[in-house]
Amino acid sequence: IIPNLIDLDSLPNSVAIDNGLAIENNLALATHHSPLKLLFLSRLHPKKGAELLFEALAKVNFNWTLTMAGGGEAEYLAELKKQCDNLNIADKINWIGWVNADQRRAAFESADLLVLPSHNENFALVVIESLAVGTPVLVSKFVGISDYVTEKNLGWVCDTTVESIIEKLTEANNNQEKRQQISERSGEQVRKDFDPDILVQKYIANYKNLVGFENLRGLVHTFSK
Repeated sequence: IIPNLIDLDSLPNSVAIDNGLAIENNLALATHHSPLKLLFLSRLHPKKGAELLFEALAKVNFNWTLTMAGGGEAEYLAELKKQCDNLNIADKINWIGWVNADQRRAAFESADLLVLPSHNENFALVVIESLAVGTPVLVSKFVGISDYVTEKNLGWVCDTTVESIIEKLTEANNNQEKRQQISERSGEQVRKDFDPDILVQKYIANYKNLVGFENLRGLVHTFSK
């Protein structure tokens, strides 16, 4: 398995968003009693696990806020908002809709934790973008990049159950020191591990191994025409 090629330097400097998101990441200034600022930044789709997240948040015993950034079908969005009303958590959730490329960095920097409890996810570029900015992550074990998060200790990995999400959210909330450590080192870590020059060499090596070097030379010559 080789990660996607990512141009992390393309993440722009912070641009203010009309919903009042802060530009600075105030994790270092947070107190034990500060609400945990959560960010869900993804296309709104049933496979993303938002329903599970809402159920878990309705049962945790600490203060939190959640920014929902992403677009989706109007009918599904209405269902999600109705669920939040039924769970009595609607007043703690800020729905900001689709966030464009120029606004993504500000969204990450305003959060203490990116949450993505997906039932299925190939690579999840948003996780690497979040870490590149310095925002820790909580992802499900079915997110393609979850093994990397565990290996490098860059966040928390949950199962797709309400109980597991509650457990990991609580751990993240209670461990501000770990969140701060991740924030300080994750940017350098992901830029080293996802350096395009290194990944390109891994792609080439795998292709050589799969088709044989001579065949690869022939393919390259054919496509170059």
